[in-house]
Amino acid sequence: MLPELTNLLPEVNVRAFRRSYFTHLFIVATIMLLVLMGIHSVLLMPTHLLLSSHIETREEQLEFLATSGISEEEATLQERLATLAETAERIGALRTAPSAVSTVADVLAVDRTRVTLSGLSYGARGGEGPSVTLTGVANTREDLRRYQLALQSMPFVAVADLPVSTYAKEAQIPFTITLVLVSP
Repeated sequence: MLPELTNLLPEVNVRAFRRSYFTHLFIVATIMLLVLMGIHSVLLMPTHLLLSSHIETREEQLEFLATSGISEEEATLQERLATLAETAERIGALRTAPSAVSTVADVLAVDRTRVTLSGLSYGARGGEGPSVTLTGVANTREDLRRYQLALQSMPFVAVADLPVSTYAKEAQIPFTITLVLVSP
């Protein structure tokens, strides 16, 4: 036998044979893939059934808890308890807050020569914490500036807010200074 093989088929038949071979190969690979997917889905079926039964059980438990759960009275009680806890927290914060009387006394102790105070109020300023608002009249711009800097230098004052428009007049200047106090 000769070691050299010779293909005696015409070129058209060789191409048809190749096409037929690759078509059969593709069909066999597709069938194997479909069989593999079928086996995989059959093996996943028990897992699917188990999970769906767990979901149904949880939904039934949730429905039971919703129907036998919190009544209207219990909901009102929960709201009242939340309000009470919030109030207790606010009262606890007052323990560390500085006394309003001592704060006002310290503000009034600042040297205010040639500055006349006509009003003083102590309160909260938009959720930022306590503040003191001072209104009055200063003789000159320098007196007003000196008074503002003296207030600003106090240890419990975070900001002494005085609008720039206040300095428009040169003498007998009406002013409103807001002192934002340092939070404890």
